[in-house]
Amino acid sequence: KFVILLIVFSLLFFFGVIVASAWNPNNPASVEDYIHYIAGKEKVNVSMVLSIAKCESGIRANAIGDKGKSFGVFQIYLPAHPYITKEQALNPWFNINWAIDRMAEGKWNMWSCYKNMWP
Repeated sequence: KFVILLIVFSLLFFFGVIVASAWNPNNPASVEDYIHYIAGKEKVNVSMVLSIAKCESGIRANAIGDKGKSFGVFQIYLPAHPYITKEQALNPWFNINWAIDRMAEGKWNMWSCYKNMWP
């Protein structure tokens, strides 16, 4: 029984490490995968969402722009959204969810990259 229990715990640990590494905010591929997932879930155009993320930040979770006023994957401009903290904006999971929620509401014009790509 001990050997079976040890095998089960080893497998759980192994799969836990795989899952944790799959959603690593320092891995641009996993950030892009998360964008695909949330955009699909919210039924927004994944290609448009990815184009905006690439244009705004290069899909970098730690991107800082607008002279230190915009942060994260979708460059949340904090002066326009004072209820969002810098820490939240730099959290890729928060940033992606917040941005795609706005896009699902039809607020695409919040992003200058959208306005430049789809005038």
